[in-house]
Amino acid sequence: MSPVANGLLVVLFIMTTAALFVGALKGLQLTRFVRAQRRFLERANEAASAEALIQLSSGADDPGASVLKQLVRRLERGNVGPEQLRGVAQQAIAVQQRRAASLTSVLTAVAATGPLLGLFGTVWGIIEAFMAVDTVKSSSISVIAPPMGGALLTTAFGLMGAIPAILAMQFAERQIDELVDDLEASSQTWIGLLLGR
Repeated sequence: MSPVANGLLVVLFIMTTAALFVGALKGLQLTRFVRAQRRFLERANEAASAEALIQLSSGADDPGASVLKQLVRRLERGNVGPEQLRGVAQQAIAVQQRRAASLTSVLTAVAATGPLLGLFGTVWGIIEAFMAVDTVKSSSISVIAPPMGGALLTTAFGLMGAIPAILAMQFAERQIDELVDDLEASSQTWIGLLLGR
């Protein structure tokens, strides 16, 4: 194989490894976030008063508790209405969304560039095969096979990196969307309870 094909294979191997590692890491992190969020929401739904909510927000560090802490901090400063608290909740939810989405850009990059690098390797291999045929003046399999083999390997490695990256991205996006939906719905309930104290 040519140095170009070898270089592409090294890059694609690194990208595939990164996609698998980051995908597994995001899966574990988001599963932990969602579990912690569900446990917190169960306790928050049992809170019958604003004081119980305030007490609940002080101990935890999961996404729901972080949003509730921001609401309580703003409420303690006084002179606040429901619209202002909704704005505070949206800002806190955006922070939690960014926190949950960290490292997904790696998956996006691998999903987008892996197949393109594989395609580049394929085109390069075909060019090398034609150049070899022209140089040797023969189209035997022994002339064409090495560059075509490198071309197909780069395509395979490009897809091997992109497919798990896409699957991990879809899982992460679904989990993050569910988390944000839960936070938005819960924050409305919390605002009503906090203002009614």
